[in-house]
Amino acid sequence: MTEQLQTFTGELADALIAAFLFPASVLLSLLARWSPDMADALTSGNGVVITPVVLALVGWVLFAALTLLFLKLCRNVLHQLRAIVLTLWYRLRTEFARFMKRSTSKYRSLFSRRDDQTGAVLGPTIELDDLDLAVLRSLSAMGPGFAISAPDLAEKFTIRPAQAQRSFDKLSRNHLLVSIIGSSDGFENYRLTDYGLAFVATLERRRPAEPRTSPNPGRS
Repeated sequence: MTEQLQTFTGELADALIAAFLFPASVLLSLLARWSPDMADALTSGNGVVITPVVLALVGWVLFAALTLLFLKLCRNVLHQLRAIVLTLWYRLRTEFARFMKRSTSKYRSLFSRRDDQTGAVLGPTIELDDLDLAVLRSLSAMGPGFAISAPDLAEKFTIRPAQAQRSFDKLSRNHLLVSIIGSSDGFENYRLTDYGLAFVATLERRRPAEPRTSPNPGRS
C-alpha cells in the first residue's frame, strides 16, 4: 500500500513538473530552431535546471497576462453588444408606441366622424338643462375645432369639475361633443361635433331677437 502511494505521488509530481515546465520546453524548442547555439548555451551547465524554470515562469506570466487581456476584451465586447441590443429594443418599442398612437388616433377620428354622421341623420330628441346649453354655446363661441376640459370649463362657469364632466358625458352620448387625444389633469378634452355645431346654430336661430336701441331723434 505504501509503495503504491509513493508511486502515485511520484507520478503526480512528475506530471505537475512537466505541466509547469511545458512553456519552457516550447520556448526552448522554438529557440533551438532559430538559434541552436544560443539554445545550447542556455542549457549547458547549471542552465539545464535554471533556464527551464525561468522560461516556465516567464511563459506562465505571459499566459496569465494574455488570459486577462482576452477576458477584458470579451467583457468589452459583451458590454457593446448589450448596449446595441438595448438601443435596438428602445427604438423598436418607441416606434411601436408611435404606430399604436397614430392608429388609435386614426380609428378614433374615423369612428367620431361616423358617430357625427349618425347623429345628424337620426336627429334624436335631446333633453338639455341650462348648463348643457351654456357649454354648447361656450364651445361654439370659441370657434370650430377648439377643445376644452372639465377643469377649464369649471373655472370659467364657477362650478365643480365633476359637474362639467357630467355635462360633457351627457353631450357626448348625444353626439354633440367628442373627446380628442390628450388630457388635462386627468380629464379629457372635448370639442363640438358637426352635429353639435348644427344643433347650436339651430338654437341660435330659434332664440328671440334682442331689442335694438333706436337712435335719439332729438340729436343731429
